[in-house]
Amino acid sequence: MVIENKRKMVNHCRTKLEIDGNKIINQKFPVLLSRYLPVSLPNMGKLIFHSSYYRCSKNPKVKNVITVYDFMYEHYQKGVRKNIHSLQKGLAISIADGIICISNSTKNDLLRQYPTVDEDKIAVIHLGVDQSYFILNKNTVRIPDYISNLITQKYILFVSYRGGYKNFKLVVDSLSALHDYKLVLIGGGDLTNEEEALLNSKVSDRYTHLKIVENTDLNILYNHAFCLLYPSEYEGFGIPVLEAMQAGCPVICSATSSIPEVAGKAGLMLQQIDARKIIEKIKHLENSEYRNQVIELGLEQASRFSWDKTYHDTMDFYDKIYSLAK
Repeated sequence: MVIENKRKMVNHCRTKLEIDGNKIINQKFPVLLSRYLPVSLPNMGKLIFHSSYYRCSKNPKVKNVITVYDFMYEHYQKGVRKNIHSLQKGLAISIADGIICISNSTKNDLLRQYPTVDEDKIAVIHLGVDQSYFILNKNTVRIPDYISNLITQKYILFVSYRGGYKNFKLVVDSLSALHDYKLVLIGGGDLTNEEEALLNSKVSDRYTHLKIVENTDLNILYNHAFCLLYPSEYEGFGIPVLEAMQAGCPVICSATSSIPEVAGKAGLMLQQIDARKIIEKIKHLENSEYRNQVIELGLEQASRFSWDKTYHDTMDFYDKIYSLAK
């Protein structure tokens, strides 16, 4: 088996599989170019090549496996970027001997976009959740100085990119009516001028933006947060939902795309994504008995997902695809 050298997937799989370093395919060209090129593999006999970015090998002895994460480009992008991405993805889907979708929602999207694809070559394999997220003993954990004052306040987390379909504006509108809460934004790059103007007009002295946060510190923030707001219209999976639940943080989320699949009965679902509904869900959580019930449901739901399960399911799928190799 050969895997493409990209992101944390390599270290995770290599550790599990004890893959020889020679079997990790590194880029020979700059990433911006090589990501669009077919993969040239040395003659190593019958093997599986698993790309994390819609690349395939033309070697007839190779069984190609790809992972399809979502159809974000197809739904929300326009112009050249969308066309190039969709062309490459469509070609990889047509060539692939095996396709891993990270949710049933993504699989359904795939079959809508490409109805002629053989469903038998698709496997739904959910992502996992990092063990960095767990319920802390708040009396003994060391708190970094930069968040030590923040966690003494009543705050709501928004962990996400802030593009249109993420409904960031609705989050700000909701917090503008909840004067007892602070809004803590995690990640998503620098705030734009428009975002800063919105925040300053709606929650002027009640927001904090932390552009980069390590897992350990994010776990602390989840543990102390009143809840996570995740009203995204579309996700391929939705890892922050599981991170929060595993850390004992209630989750208010949209009832769209993959999110109900990930959140299960533990998520406080927004059947209608608007500020009034978000405020209602937050108010419900102010009942401590109800909030504790939601936390317990979240811990139970998060326990259904793990990277070990992802690994074993992926290996079973490899076995299936490899058995078909000539």
